[in-house]
Amino acid sequence: MDHDHDHHGHDQSEGEERAPGIPADQIDRAFPARPRPDVVGVEIEREMLLVDGATGAVRHLDAIGSVVWQCLDGEATIDEISADLAAGFKADPAVVSGDVLDLVRILGGQGLLDGVDPDLPPQVQEPTGFPTGTELPSFRLDTLEGGTFDLGAERGHRLLLVNWSPRCGFCDQIAPDLAEYGPELEREGIKLVLLSIGNREDNEEKLARLGLRLPLALKEDLDPALDPFPGTGTPSAYLLDEQGRTASELSVGAFNVPGFIREAAGVSTPEVEVEEPEPEPNVEDDRARPKFLIEPKST
Repeated sequence: MDHDHDHHGHDQSEGEERAPGIPADQIDRAFPARPRPDVVGVEIEREMLLVDGATGAVRHLDAIGSVVWQCLDGEATIDEISADLAAGFKADPAVVSGDVLDLVRILGGQGLLDGVDPDLPPQVQEPTGFPTGTELPSFRLDTLEGGTFDLGAERGHRLLLVNWSPRCGFCDQIAPDLAEYGPELEREGIKLVLLSIGNREDNEEKLARLGLRLPLALKEDLDPALDPFPGTGTPSAYLLDEQGRTASELSVGAFNVPGFIREAAGVSTPEVEVEEPEPEPNVEDDRARPKFLIEPKST
């Protein structure tokens, strides 16, 4: 992917004291993001494992996130990267730009980018979730349908809680699994509930666009001390038992959550024979063009 633009960053001279970074939530579309030198990316079947040399933490990026990561060279701005991706994959530029900005802010907040201050200390950046058997505190939230979701009143029922966001492109990826396995979960006596950040209008638009009809509770007014997913990205999920206790470990990311949902629904993962793809002709550089659309543009 070629970038024709001025350089927005500068090389730090040897011995020069590093300037304080900016907060991750202040990253804007003009920011030229650059990975920290001690963060190593290992590509495995078009996905990426990021190994933080300072803390030893390992984070996973799916195929889309991996492509974005490889574009972060400290020169291309988020706007420029988004425009290239949207043009290359015939995707909606506005959606791509929002998703790329969200991902870069997450990466910055986790301390993986040069010149960005992490949101949390390194020891709590990697979400581990509550231990299995933890009773979650009760809370009440307004639902998208105009009712109330009361966790305490759900005692006696098994729940699958999914941490959700209307601006999360990775949530879009698990939408087909939510739609397909929702009935299977219901047959297993498990109620699937999305706990979403964001306002009512954004969530309504998101579910309508994805064609999902699922219970959704709005976390706008939730006390952070009661949040089942503190410091955890989207999507992520827990299974709760009839006593409101975690019946599973925390599942995080678009790569892991679908399998977690299938397992909860009692559906075995089919074995799929994967054929090696033919080499792509006319590739402009030595990076393989990924075979996915970030999000198709409506016609």
